[in-house]
Amino acid sequence: MKLNFYNPFYSQKQKRYCPGVQPLLLDEESFRNITNDKKTKALCEAFQAGDASAKSQLPALCWTGICRDGETRSAKNMEPSHLYMCDVDHCENAREAWSSIRQTILDKWEKEGADFRIRLVHVTPSGKGLRIVAECVKDYTTLKEHMEWLNEELQLDNYGDFDSCVKDLSRLSFAVPEDYILFQSNLFGDVTNKPIV
Repeated sequence: MKLNFYNPFYSQKQKRYCPGVQPLLLDEESFRNITNDKKTKALCEAFQAGDASAKSQLPALCWTGICRDGETRSAKNMEPSHLYMCDVDHCENAREAWSSIRQTILDKWEKEGADFRIRLVHVTPSGKGLRIVAECVKDYTTLKEHMEWLNEELQLDNYGDFDSCVKDLSRLSFAVPEDYILFQSNLFGDVTNKPIV
């Protein structure tokens, strides 16, 4: 699977850090380099300590869409990656929340054969949020439908504020250090369902 990430740069015009527009290839090696980079950890810690600008200095990952070859990042230049992501904001203990959500997933698998195709779960840079990246399923055709379905199935809003905001395929997710990652499976493997999103 092809995915993109964007390095931040300081914009003189906007007087702040912004994600770049040129897509870079996000593969296993670049993902490992980003998550193992000491700067990633330091920026997350600075953000949690109150430095609001630290978050925007993190590399930005795009899970939901892939930039067309030779194009810059914008909604019109994206093709679906066939992944979607859900955020639970203001989650006081993301690690405990994931433990409970994981048990729900296992129970539903055992009783119903439910397959949520989750690829990645991590604590967000704030330390008080949970992000879930999953493979799209054939029964739904929009990112919003996928997000709402996962929330309904796993009751994500019981753990904090479920973020139902869906902008477009170019939505970015800020990188986190490796020890924020709670689950990862076949993150860069091909998807098995390819709905229109």
